[in-house]
Amino acid sequence: MSHTMPETPSQNSAFVIGTAGHIDHGKTSLVRALTGRDLDVLPEEKERGITIALGFTHKLLKSGRRFAFVDVPGHERLIRTMVSGAAGIDAVLFCVSASEGVMPQTQEHLDILRLLGVAHGVVALTHCDLVEEELAELAEEEVRELLSGTFLCDAPIVRTSAVSGSGLDLLEEALEALPLRSRDSSQSYRLPIDRVFVKKGFGAVVTGTSLSGTVREGEELLLLPGRTRVRVRGIQVHDENRTHATSGERTALNLAGVEGQELKRGMVVAATDLEKPGSILDVQYKHLESAPPLKSNTRVRLLIGTSEVLAVADIISDESPLLPGQEGFLQLRCETPVLALQKDRFVLRLESPLITLGGGQILDPWAPRFRSKNRGLVQSQLQRILEGDQQVFVERGGPAGLPSEIAKRRTRGGGEGLVALGDCTVTQNQLNTLKDRLLSDLEEGHRNLPLAHGIPRRSLRKSVFLELSPSAFDQLLHRAANKGELIEDGPRVRLPSWSVQLTTEETQEAQRLLQRLTSARWTPPPPSEIRPKCSDPDGLIAYLAEEAKLWKIAGLLYSADAISELKQSVLEILSKEGSLSPGRFKELTGLSRKSAIPLLEFLDAQGITKRSGDTRVAATSCSP
Repeated sequence: MSHTMPETPSQNSAFVIGTAGHIDHGKTSLVRALTGRDLDVLPEEKERGITIALGFTHKLLKSGRRFAFVDVPGHERLIRTMVSGAAGIDAVLFCVSASEGVMPQTQEHLDILRLLGVAHGVVALTHCDLVEEELAELAEEEVRELLSGTFLCDAPIVRTSAVSGSGLDLLEEALEALPLRSRDSSQSYRLPIDRVFVKKGFGAVVTGTSLSGTVREGEELLLLPGRTRVRVRGIQVHDENRTHATSGERTALNLAGVEGQELKRGMVVAATDLEKPGSILDVQYKHLESAPPLKSNTRVRLLIGTSEVLAVADIISDESPLLPGQEGFLQLRCETPVLALQKDRFVLRLESPLITLGGGQILDPWAPRFRSKNRGLVQSQLQRILEGDQQVFVERGGPAGLPSEIAKRRTRGGGEGLVALGDCTVTQNQLNTLKDRLLSDLEEGHRNLPLAHGIPRRSLRKSVFLELSPSAFDQLLHRAANKGELIEDGPRVRLPSWSVQLTTEETQEAQRLLQRLTSARWTPPPPSEIRPKCSDPDGLIAYLAEEAKLWKIAGLLYSADAISELKQSVLEILSKEGSLSPGRFKELTGLSRKSAIPLLEFLDAQGITKRSGDTRVAATSCSP
């Protein structure tokens, strides 16, 4: 594989066909007869005459349409490999031997294809050179009975022989008549890895079927799980060097930034904007007729894409256990994170013994932990997801919604009716709930601080509001203020109806305090001697300070009149004498240096004076 070779344009995007059927029913031989390529290349496959690993090849038809073939093993112990190969296929070449008829893996492969959502295919009745016409007719009748009611019920059944070549032209015609499957190239790129190898001179190469999006040469991708960053050094699609590959194509990527031994089947190469894999998945599930009842908290093997993960299945639906043939909602709690997106298909197998239980589609790949007390709510949410309601993902992000970038990815850019709140996204119901909670907390704050003109914004940002970013919280306040539901006053917030109302006791204590401070002038008594005798003395002092009736300077309280007189006296001295030394200030106030310095620094802070060496001079903006 070389990205320096000239690119050969493909005639058409490939249509991916997967084989399926019981072991020894001629899948690989049929692909070899159609394409001229033997996909059993491993020594053990040659020796035993059975397919063990996935095989890949392609064929360009006379019409210009291209088929990509994924050949899967038929042995019951290799179901995981079969599912890996079937992930992402457009149609199936379903093989049944005319000499043996329907066998256990015939039925199991058919079940798995149904669970994976495969909708089209062609049936090949193989080994027809080994049986008489009558036996071939019986086998075809048996196959038609098996397929009744399935997606293959109307599929053509073509009698073939890979040895004599009979039926191959008819089979090719039937394959070419399969309808094209629409692929979504607008979503982020994903390629589940089904094969890994190291090519001398190039390094690590991975292959798979591109599930969505488009990848380009030189692009940076993520290797998941683990989020290792890799770079695409080269791209091939069916042995052709390409500058890009798109969804639905069998793709090989030459990756830089990772060693071959770090790669394995089951990993995913994905665009960097995809969200982190989740470990809890809510799913729509169909239990097979042939499977035993499924109880909650059953350990299962989750087969999704090309990966297999151990998980615990918890039943969300009312039916528990799920009986053969029933459908319902499940939550899968996985031992390791799984990169899945909404509508991805999956298969569940029992951990032991290895039998297929059922499968379905992913509804929420980032689900919160299911609690049985919320069963009704969760069922309703999952039903809404099934019906296309994208707002549910934001609701399930928590009472404060989701960061906007995450919300955009989870809702796939949809979710009409969602509201931007700073850098967060919420539903209208969440916004109303947040606003009601804010006003309730503000009302409680006024009750707890009856002498405060407002509640500090930072003290309101608690509980659920800690889940909002600072910008989202500010936007929540702005929205309420714009509707007249609260008033923003710098660092404080208050209800429009709020005003401080002093009690008779508080009014009397305020008057007493101010009289003491006025008479004390610039030498106030210690705060402990004049502390108001009321339920909230500190609150009353803060209220009087906010009303500009007193000042608190260096721990001492001064009346506003005394400070006003001090400012006026200092300005008069500066006007006449030009400067004010500490000694002259002590002479003016009769204070010690220890008591005078805090007042001088206060005057500096108020813009009355400013330091000039060891003296003070008038601030430029001040005049007596």
